[in-house]
Amino acid sequence: MNPFERVAIQPANVLLPDPAAEWMRLAVALVLEQDLGSSASAAYSLVAGQSAAYQMQSTRVLLTTVEMRAGELSISSMLGNPGTLSNPRNVSTEAAPTELIPALDQLARQLDPRATPFSTRNQRALELFAAGFFSADVQLKLSRLHEAIGADPAFGLAYIALADLQAAAKSPELANTLQLAALHRSSFTQLDKARFDLLQARYGQAPLAVQTSAASALATLLPNNGEALASLGSYFFLSGKVEDGEHALNRALQTNPANPRFRQQLAVGLLESRKYSAAAQVFESLAQNPGNNAVLPQLASCLLLSGNAAGANDVFAKFLRPILNPDARLLLEASWQALTGRRSQALQALSNHRFADARVSNLAKSQMVLWQLLDKHTEAARQIAAGADPLVGVLANGAPSAAEWHSRVEALPAGTANQEMKDLLLRYGYFLHGFYPQAAQAWEEADKAAGGTDLRIRAMLAASLRAARREADANKIAVQPFVPDLSDFYNAVSFAQLRLLLGQAG
Repeated sequence: MNPFERVAIQPANVLLPDPAAEWMRLAVALVLEQDLGSSASAAYSLVAGQSAAYQMQSTRVLLTTVEMRAGELSISSMLGNPGTLSNPRNVSTEAAPTELIPALDQLARQLDPRATPFSTRNQRALELFAAGFFSADVQLKLSRLHEAIGADPAFGLAYIALADLQAAAKSPELANTLQLAALHRSSFTQLDKARFDLLQARYGQAPLAVQTSAASALATLLPNNGEALASLGSYFFLSGKVEDGEHALNRALQTNPANPRFRQQLAVGLLESRKYSAAAQVFESLAQNPGNNAVLPQLASCLLLSGNAAGANDVFAKFLRPILNPDARLLLEASWQALTGRRSQALQALSNHRFADARVSNLAKSQMVLWQLLDKHTEAARQIAAGADPLVGVLANGAPSAAEWHSRVEALPAGTANQEMKDLLLRYGYFLHGFYPQAAQAWEEADKAAGGTDLRIRAMLAASLRAARREADANKIAVQPFVPDLSDFYNAVSFAQLRLLLGQAG
């Protein structure tokens, strides 16, 4: 038996004479979902419709109707069983047309006395927020969220949605948004203060313990919120608190058993904790879903780390089958061979292939350079780099000293590489060219900047410390397994060091 109800909040039925009030359909449901997030007896989730309610295996459905009676808004909600709406519970309230948000707050408190006030009292700000939050147009989302903040500078939820959007787009405006939000934090609701604290810790790359503490504080305020629980679970896994991580992710799944993202977070956390068999079972269940071919490389990596190389190769071969472009398929296959330690085989496959797509050919040459450097074949790397990307040429040529390597990387023009690319090139170059003390220092700085949350950085730091003969310091690094990112140019390097640190062939 579930410890709480799963309640699906469907878009409201808005029966108003003004067609412009259509924005209320989703806004009303959003306000109720946010207000009821603090419930200890139910998990409230906003859904698109009845089919989505069935998919999340809801035990109850919340339907709200908004209409005008004698010049006032009449708002009524019915909480009933899915499909039949039997055994209903009805609550209602009335308010002036300009008092929609306080009325919804009152309605939420009738449904659950633990309900909290919504993030804003400004109805125009809510309208703008809903227009942006539910839009598929990224530019419109950005514009409307900015306008919502302009309408109410204390609208915490709008800052949080805007910052998440900017972070996903790697926008330089993120820092400005966080700074502006910090100026108004004292006016946020208690819930938005907790949300912002986690946001600031995450994007400000605070230490892992600080981020975990912020996630725990938010989950305390939202005891049955799947997103908050899943976030906390992932932090627990990163911190090595395996039982706590499993508990939080399993509770997140109880709020929505069909949520594939929660299941994937659980699988990744189990893999990070070296519980490969349990992780593989979750990955396999995800792979059963039609169109979820992208999970197969994760499953293959899990099997490889568990010692089942044959099974891993079979799963990755299954991932490759639907890829019709022969150039792309071969490059991915070779990349997998390199990740599994078969770099000579990968090099031979790419060397013997005549690419039809010049872009894929360039990517292949770049990867070949990296693999040759990883095996200390510097002259071969330089020969291949002659026809590759200029940045790869810099990596292949290296430098006679660590100081010269630093100078060559910093001298790269902005058109060749941005600062993030330079930083990665510098750190990996230090390691690949044997400047291990400098590599250890650079990776240590990167680890601190990431708050200890990046497992690839942790692996490279431990490998650099060990290569620099700082074994005691290397042993202090909590190295945890991770799934290699196939889009990461340097993935063969970090994954090879991980496997060596885990006692596997790299």
